[in-house]
Amino acid sequence: MKIFISVDIGGTCGSTGYELWHFNESELTHQLRIMNDELITVCNAINDIDGTSEITIKDAFGNGTGIDIARLPANTSVIRGWDGGPMGMMQGINENYDMTMLIGYNREAYTRSTSILGRIDREITELKINGGVASEFLISYYTSLYFGVPVKFVSGDKSLCDMVEIMDPGINTVYTVEKIGASVISDTPEFVNQLIYKEAQRAMNNESPMVGVLPEAFEVEIEYRRSSYAYRASFYPGTILTDSRTIKYSSNDFMEVLKLLMFV
Repeated sequence: MKIFISVDIGGTCGSTGYELWHFNESELTHQLRIMNDELITVCNAINDIDGTSEITIKDAFGNGTGIDIARLPANTSVIRGWDGGPMGMMQGINENYDMTMLIGYNREAYTRSTSILGRIDREITELKINGGVASEFLISYYTSLYFGVPVKFVSGDKSLCDMVEIMDPGINTVYTVEKIGASVISDTPEFVNQLIYKEAQRAMNNESPMVGVLPEAFEVEIEYRRSSYAYRASFYPGTILTDSRTIKYSSNDFMEVLKLLMFV
């Protein structure tokens, strides 16, 4: 079995968020260890079911070098850094995989992927797809479906997991942290990893057909902080200005949406 894993940190156990990490390096170091522990737990769950699996892991946090590759089992390969292409947090996936697992995701708006890395709060203020605010999960989910690969496991913050269970009941979920205002509530990493191991194994044994369906059409709206950014982005082929700070783009091909997010 071939399994694709995308790993982020924002939805890992006890994650306090990017703002605190910027001011507290020890907190980030601590959270990276938790992220790696959750990844190892998933790999162990996979291998205890099928030790012949091929596992591809995309390091999808920050500069893409947060995974401790020395801890990973022999049947894994890791994509570190970013190639600058349209796949972003799903770089490396293709139609040859049997399932996707997403670890450490959150429900925040899609403003922290490498497609627009470095423009957080500086240019883009809101990104919507088909009328709803897009999340990193939604982009990765649609990318997996684009290649016909079902997403079978998601771990992340409670609000994300609640949404996923409604959106695609074929996905096994584990919520690792609940975010309330500027605070978080979480069980211990030991307990959370027990849940992750159990649900990842359930995902491996989940033979139900793919539930998720990729929309037939996509309408993307991007709101910018400054009108000059929106005006510049409006020159991307197929985009139009809907007001001084917002562009709209429509396509029937999700790959074209991913390409749009690279450039505007």
